[in-house]
Amino acid sequence: MLSKNNHNLKIKKASDHQLRFSLRKLGTGIASVAIASLFFIGSSVTTAHADTSDNGAVTTTLTANAAQSTTSTTETDATESTTDTNSAATDSNTTTTDTTNQTATDTNSDTDKAAATQSNTDLTTANTQSVTTESATTAASQTTEADQTIINSDQNSSEAPSVDNIQHGVSITANNQTTGYNGTSILNATQSDGTFDVNTVVTNNNSDSRKVEEIVLLPTFAANNSTDVNIIKPVIATDKIGSGIQFTSSTGFLPDDLEVYYAITAGDFETLADLMQNADFSWDQVIEIQFVATLQAGQSLTATVPMKIANLEQMKKQLAALADDTADKALEQDQAARNMTFDEYFYYWDADGNFYSDDIHSLNMRLAVPATDTISAIQNINGSYHAVIKNANGRYQDAPADIQAAMPNVSPNDVTVTNFANSSAEDTLFTDGYFRINAINIFNAVKNLGYSTNIAPNGHDLWQTYNYFSFGTTHPDGSATKLYVEVQPVFLLQDVTLPSGSNWNQALNLQQNPSVKFTNQSSMTVTEQKELAYSTTGGAGTYQVDTSNLPLDADGNLTTPGIYNVTYIYQINDQDTVTATAQVIVQAVKMITRTIHYVDGDDNNQAVANDVTQTLTFYGTPTDAAGTVFTWEAVNGDTFASVDSPAVANMTPDTATMASQTVNATSDNTEVTVTYHHNTTAENLEHTVQRTIHFVDENGNPVANDTVQTVTLKGTKTTDLATGVSTTVWNSGQFDSVDAPTVANMTPDTATVAAMTVDENTADSEVTVTYHADQVTPDTPTTPDQPSTPVTPAAPSQPNAVQPAVPINTSNKTAVDTTTGQKTLPQTGNQESAGILAVFGLGLSSLALSFTGLFKKRHN
Repeated sequence: MLSKNNHNLKIKKASDHQLRFSLRKLGTGIASVAIASLFFIGSSVTTAHADTSDNGAVTTTLTANAAQSTTSTTETDATESTTDTNSAATDSNTTTTDTTNQTATDTNSDTDKAAATQSNTDLTTANTQSVTTESATTAASQTTEADQTIINSDQNSSEAPSVDNIQHGVSITANNQTTGYNGTSILNATQSDGTFDVNTVVTNNNSDSRKVEEIVLLPTFAANNSTDVNIIKPVIATDKIGSGIQFTSSTGFLPDDLEVYYAITAGDFETLADLMQNADFSWDQVIEIQFVATLQAGQSLTATVPMKIANLEQMKKQLAALADDTADKALEQDQAARNMTFDEYFYYWDADGNFYSDDIHSLNMRLAVPATDTISAIQNINGSYHAVIKNANGRYQDAPADIQAAMPNVSPNDVTVTNFANSSAEDTLFTDGYFRINAINIFNAVKNLGYSTNIAPNGHDLWQTYNYFSFGTTHPDGSATKLYVEVQPVFLLQDVTLPSGSNWNQALNLQQNPSVKFTNQSSMTVTEQKELAYSTTGGAGTYQVDTSNLPLDADGNLTTPGIYNVTYIYQINDQDTVTATAQVIVQAVKMITRTIHYVDGDDNNQAVANDVTQTLTFYGTPTDAAGTVFTWEAVNGDTFASVDSPAVANMTPDTATMASQTVNATSDNTEVTVTYHHNTTAENLEHTVQRTIHFVDENGNPVANDTVQTVTLKGTKTTDLATGVSTTVWNSGQFDSVDAPTVANMTPDTATVAAMTVDENTADSEVTVTYHADQVTPDTPTTPDQPSTPVTPAAPSQPNAVQPAVPINTSNKTAVDTTTGQKTLPQTGNQESAGILAVFGLGLSSLALSFTGLFKKRHN
């Protein structure tokens, strides 16, 4: 046998890693309830109801040969006790130990109610086996689970688990009804007074003896220091425990080496005698029980611990609030507050003395009452399911309107109830229980909208059912009872509109990359969020797109306007596929252009600047699938912007700015021309033309003053700045006609010099009118008179200034012969020279005479 210290060490190690909250045992996990306390848990399972025999008697006696049947009767070598409370089943071979004497009593023969009690006398030995019996309850009184005190889940085995051919397990008996081993059970608070027995059984099915050690952790192990009145407080019933726990042996006698220890501190085991030396000791402080014994071949040993719920009345109030849906939401979600967990640690020594341990076995007991409000809500369910999506933060939000519209209607017949995870349908729903719906109906409603229901971690199994806690069925606004169902988007698509000629790929119709999440049904945890990859051939973790309806060319470009569908496909398994369809709207394209030309209007309309081409694009969105009727819209506006004509050196356009122009999809393309003209400068010019008319005799001697005529012509010189070329435009003028003056005894050869038109090309000219002497008879000369004495001449007066005539440029002047009309070149040294010399000689003669006279006067 292990020492006390070894016991303590083992249990301390065990206590270091134990968490005593029943949700762990349920395997459902603890999740936040975001909306309507919605949980989706479990799949198709079965339900085990309370065990009854054919005659209605529920048996509680455990034997070494207990079978896995829903009913069992007492089959032992011991005699069944049917005595009253004052009789004891003993014989002369009774032995006394430091434990208690086991007796079987019948407390009420009228109701066949029996309880296993323990006296403070000697243990019964020899051939007598004490037996516990239960009352036989009628079938009528057990028609529904609501009438039962204990309701088992189908996880409770009717046979204790076995290791090395040794069976061991924990069960609970309340009101003559007993749970199975391990698993989860309900203690119906409406049928219970809050008391129950915890039974630990060990059966040695070997052909030789085995030494065993059993440690049972009571619920107070984890919550013994809690002061929260809303947490259930199961403690040892002081009024029933007497001087220790009760033991029952299938052989009628207890093992000789049976040792019993108790702990009020984790792992610190003591005998009852040691504990009771502490004046402050009370049974409700005990959190662990340990016993060690050697079992003979075929011997079964049962330890019974009487328990009660210390705060039963407070828990009933809590349960009533849960039942009518008035409880605080935080309390609703705290299932651990109403759960009791009993853990069993089992150790044994084999025939060779080797020490072994087995897995920890646990039994969960939930205090509950029928969930009346939820039952009523289920009975009044109508309308359709309400779809929700769990976001990345674990919060639920409403699914889109099209998913809501696809939800099937729900009626009470679509709902089944179960009180335990992974259990089948039951007839009564208790608080903290579940009700479930068929998830496949939901999947079928949304699978062609790109959505799925929950998928198992293996990636190809759909959840078959959705389970809900037995509260929170009312819509948050109180308007109606709704059932919330979780869906997940695989494809979130969008319609796209593209002009013809555009390139299309599968990503264009996606709002986000397709993905799917896999969720564990038991723990409610997402095991994987998998992003799907596009594939043309399919395969695990991929999606495909059916583009057979799209007008695509070899390069993936859209060719024909119209409205087309594309379908996205995700294959979950051979039977279940998620699809979603979106539209690709292919638009017609029309481009309206305005081209502006810039030309040189002064040089054969040669281009002086690059053309400007403006383009406005219009897309026609088809309103029919065939693409024959369109609604047009301007892509980049419907107005050509105004355009300033470009600057060209030394030129000016006839249109400085081409005005803006509004068009539409039916407008024609247009071309306009801006004409440039060369810039010029103007210069005013004058040009003088002179005509001189000479009047001379036949010897060329002037007979009258020359007539000089002058005409001033005006001209404008224009220079083209673009080409540098200049042009001049002159006005025309005219020399008036001139009559030849009258000269005595002479006749001119030209009576009138004719008028003459002159231009910029007319040179200066000279015209000579020649006079000829008239033919006359000369008079007879007379003797001249004696000249008188010369008179001293007066001093000569200053001659009047005579304006010299404009010199005649004889180098480029041409004389005109008035007799012949022919132009003649000027002559030098002829008549004109002779005339001048004659005049000059005459002048000298006169001057000489003047000086002679003066000389004579002075001489005189």
